[in-house]
Amino acid sequence: MIFEGLRIVDLTMGWAGPLSTMLFADFGAQVIKIEGPGRLDWWRRGSASKPPPDMRDADAKVWERSALFCGVNRNKLGVTLDMSSPQGREIFERLVAVSDVVVESFSPRVMKKWGLDHERLAEINPGIIMMSLPAVGSSGPWAHYIGYASTTEAMSGLPALCGYDDAPILQTPFVADPLGGLNGATALAFALYHRELTGEGQRIEVGQHEGLIPLIGHGLMEYQLTGEIPARSSTGDSRFAPNGCYPCQGDDRWVVISVATDDEWIKFCGATGRPELLADPALRTAQGRQENRGRIDDLTSEWTRQHDRRDAMEILQRAGVVAAAVNNAADLLEDPQVTATEGFVELDRAVVGRHPYPRVSVRLSETPGNAAEPAPLFGEDNDFVLRELLGLGDDEVRELRELGVVAETPMLN
Repeated sequence: MIFEGLRIVDLTMGWAGPLSTMLFADFGAQVIKIEGPGRLDWWRRGSASKPPPDMRDADAKVWERSALFCGVNRNKLGVTLDMSSPQGREIFERLVAVSDVVVESFSPRVMKKWGLDHERLAEINPGIIMMSLPAVGSSGPWAHYIGYASTTEAMSGLPALCGYDDAPILQTPFVADPLGGLNGATALAFALYHRELTGEGQRIEVGQHEGLIPLIGHGLMEYQLTGEIPARSSTGDSRFAPNGCYPCQGDDRWVVISVATDDEWIKFCGATGRPELLADPALRTAQGRQENRGRIDDLTSEWTRQHDRRDAMEILQRAGVVAAAVNNAADLLEDPQVTATEGFVELDRAVVGRHPYPRVSVRLSETPGNAAEPAPLFGEDNDFVLRELLGLGDDEVRELRELGVVAETPMLN
């Protein structure tokens, strides 16, 4: 595989960083994911997987039951290391010496506080590539902010452009995380290519805030040209009607419909059994339909509520109208476009059992990736990394465990 022989030390948590490094693990890189004995990846601490502070019923290992954690940490090795201790930082430096890449997503102060900024890592390993994934960058007035996807998106202004005109601002579904992960993977691939050509390591910074700017380009341009804050997107392009997401039979079931031209309007009226709308002079033009958008939305919703979302989609598509059923995550397991391309693969993982996971998203003909191994258990690979990779002896490993520098069970007391 294309990244076989590459070793990445992964200090990230959540979604963005782990997604970025997983893409390399899928193509053969050895990714060593580090968690603290008392500082678990926060996706292990969700509502269903949060361990109790007193660690009662520890045998149940609830911290291993996070679908989110399992989803972006496959093909990785799992190590615990107390980075706040001198012994933990010493082990980390030894890892850096035999690795190619370090990825972190802390606020800018953390690595400096540990004495592990890029300058120090380059002293240990001149060819090391360090990738940082901060919320808003390492310089400027917002550099010290600690950001998650929701707060980063809010700072970018994206939520202010989303939602209905007469309702509160709509929180976006954490798109900053996957965007940050994909941008980070792309930047890291270029850095590796640069090192292959020159032998030089480097530090690269992928601010998640910056990754959102392309999504609001139209809003920025409109403000620059008019001086007015753009209106929210509501149900989509306000020039067309119907155009948006409409309720169907069932609980929280929807279909997207878009009618842009007069010809599509004729087809829509025929498919929905509303020929009388064609005789209405107020609706014969796109401008007229725009002016009567609320009325058309009500009539469209009245029709879609009588149909299953897929039936509504197929009726409209057969008539030549743009329409698509809205899938939830469970629907994707049976979606024909996903099953036809073998979009999921089943993996068996201790504690949680066998479940479907997304297959490798990038398909390369000569060097295909492989979603072969499930996400690691907490500290599962401590012995392999400490003994086989770094060459520590029995007494050294025992001492690290006694000091709480490494652990196989979260230390939350």
